[in-house]
Amino acid sequence: MAASAGIYTLGCRVNQYESEALAEKLSDRGVIVRDFSEKNEIYIINTCTVTAESDRKSRQIIRRAQSANPGAFIIVTGCMAENDRKRLSSMNGVDIICGNASKLAAVDAALDMLGKGEKNSSPIVIDESMLTSGSLYEPMRIRSFSRTRAYVKIQDGCNGRCSYCIIPTVRGRSRSRPQSDILDEIRALADNGCREVVLTGIETSDYEFGLADLAGKISDIAGIKRIRFSSLDPSFMTEGNVSAIMSIPKCMPHFHISVQHGSDRILKQMRRRYLSDRIYECVSAIRKINGDAMITADLITGFPGEEESDIEESARLIKEVRLLHSHIFTYSRRDGTAAAAMACQIPEAEKSRRSEYLESVQMEVKEKLLKERVGRRYEMLAETVKDGIAHGHSRNFIEITAKADGGIEKNDIREVLIEAYDENGLIGRVI
Repeated sequence: MAASAGIYTLGCRVNQYESEALAEKLSDRGVIVRDFSEKNEIYIINTCTVTAESDRKSRQIIRRAQSANPGAFIIVTGCMAENDRKRLSSMNGVDIICGNASKLAAVDAALDMLGKGEKNSSPIVIDESMLTSGSLYEPMRIRSFSRTRAYVKIQDGCNGRCSYCIIPTVRGRSRSRPQSDILDEIRALADNGCREVVLTGIETSDYEFGLADLAGKISDIAGIKRIRFSSLDPSFMTEGNVSAIMSIPKCMPHFHISVQHGSDRILKQMRRRYLSDRIYECVSAIRKINGDAMITADLITGFPGEEESDIEESARLIKEVRLLHSHIFTYSRRDGTAAAAMACQIPEAEKSRRSEYLESVQMEVKEKLLKERVGRRYEMLAETVKDGIAHGHSRNFIEITAKADGGIEKNDIREVLIEAYDENGLIGRVI
C-alpha cells in the first residue's frame, strides 16, 4: 500500500507555490498526498518566520503532526528552518530540517528514511549551499494547482535591507527565473484548466527580465484569461511601468502594493526605498488608466518609535487611496534586524490597539467601496460552485457570491448583476 503524506503551509504565496511543487514530487514518487489532519506516514511543515507569531504557529503544527502519528517522518522546511535550526533540532519527532534552497531534496530524504523504516535519533540537516551562493535557482515546476487561481513563482530572495525584515537572511539575494521556464510552466497549467495566474516572488518587482514583457508573453498563452501580480514595491510602480502592465488586456485592474506605512518618518526608519508621495503617485497613475481599479496593501503598525501622528498618516492613506483591503501586521521584533535594537519598542497591548484602530478604518472604507458598486455588472471567474451558488472574484479582485439560475461550472467566466453586499464582498446573480 502506498505511503501517504500531509503538507501544511504557513506564510506567503511563494511558500504556497513551493508546497504545490512538493506535493507533485511526492505524487510522482508514488506517495498519496492527503489532508494534513489525517494520519500520514510523512508530514511536511513549510514554515514562515516573518513574525514571532509565525514561529509559534510553526512549532504548534510540528507538535500536532507528532501527536497525530508519533511514528511519522516529519520534515520541517521554509524560513524558520533557515532561521532557527537549533530550536527545531530540539523538538520531538523532527527528522529532517531543510531550508529554502533545496526543498525538493527533502522529499528524497524522507522517502529514503521511509524505506529504512527508522526515525532519526537527531534531525538530518540538508545542505544549503545554493542559498549561500545566492546565484542559483532551484528547479521547481507545477503542472496543476489546488485552486482556480495558480501562483507561479518567478523570483526569489531580496536585495533590500529593510530594518524590520529577516527575509533577506533566510531567502538570500534576489534571483530571477528564466522567462522560458515560467512560460513552459504556465502552458502546462493552462492545459490542465487554469484560467488565472498570479506571478509571485519574495520581491516580485525585482524580476530582472522585465515584468511587463513577461506578462505580455503569458497573455499569448491560450486558456489563460487573467494575470495578476503579488505584492509590488511602490518604487517600481512608476507611470511607465504602470502603463506598460495595464496596456495588456489580460492584466487585471488590481494591484497589491507593499505600502508598509503612511508616515514618511517611519518609512525612513524602516529603510524603505520610497516615501508616501510615491505611493499616492502610483495609485493616481493606476486610476488615471482605470478608475475602477482596486488597490490592496500591506501595512505595519507598532514600529519602534511610532507615534499617534504616524498612525494617523497610515489611516489617512487607507482613506485617500481607498484601499479595498489591508493586510495589517503588528511589528514583530526579529533578532538580527536593525529595528530589534531600536529604542522606544511598543508594548504588545498597544500594538494590538493600533492594529484594531486601523482595521476599523479599513472596514469603513471597504463598506463604502462595496456599497457604491451595487447595481453594477461585474465579470466573475467562478472559483467554487455548489448548489447553484458560485463564488469568485471580479477583474478588480472584489469577492463575489452569485446565484446562478442556469448552469455554471468552476472556471467559467460570467457576468454578474450586483444586488447587495456584505462584509466579505458583493452579492448578485449571474446574468
